Amino acid sequence: MSCVFITKVKDQDIAGALSPCFDRLVSDQFLHGVRKAVIKPNLLNSSPAHSGVTSDLRIVSCLIELLIQRGVEKVFVGESSLINTQQVLEALDVFQLERLGASVVNFDRDGWVQVESPAPLVLPRFHLAKTVYECDLFISVAKMKTHCDTKVTLSIKNVLGAISPYDRRVGHKADINRAIIDAFAYIRRNKRFLSVID
Repeated sequence: MSCVFITKVKDQDIAGALSPCFDRLVSDQFLHGVRKAVIKPNLLNSSPAHSGVTSDLRIVSCLIELLIQRGVEKVFVGESSLINTQQVLEALDVFQLERLGASVVNFDRDGWVQVESPAPLVLPRFHLAKTVYECDLFISVAKMKTHCDTKVTLSIKNVLGAISPYDRRVGHKADINRAIIDAFAYIRRNKRFLSVID
């Protein structure tokens, strides 16, 4: 059964809001055997977090520290943006997260692994970022916002940023909602999954 926690950040204390939720959601049993974790923020473009477009990197920073404290050996932060991913990562200063012990991965340069959806609707096969394919835990750090096709963007749609741009285009043209199910079904079946919505 899934658990949901909603918390309010007071006085910009993101760690104070997120840490208790993380501790209640993420048990030692949940993390047992997790060596590699991927945090996937929503870094669609180089708009700052306060614009309402991209995920707040302070949330990502807190998650990196929590995962390392709990013994996860390798933590990755990865994205494939709508535009030049490398420029987005640099403009948003994402590489500063490496000081905390994480590795920042541009999925577009990472290499893609073809996988099959266990719930094939419009993307029976698609290409997943290699780092995501090899991870044990996938954490979606989405930005809550509206979307012209899906009405809202939340944690499950954020998974699409882990599949190749070509497959995303195919999914958008065929049926974006079903493409989301195809990608998420693979993640849900093959990885431990945690969602944090900014």
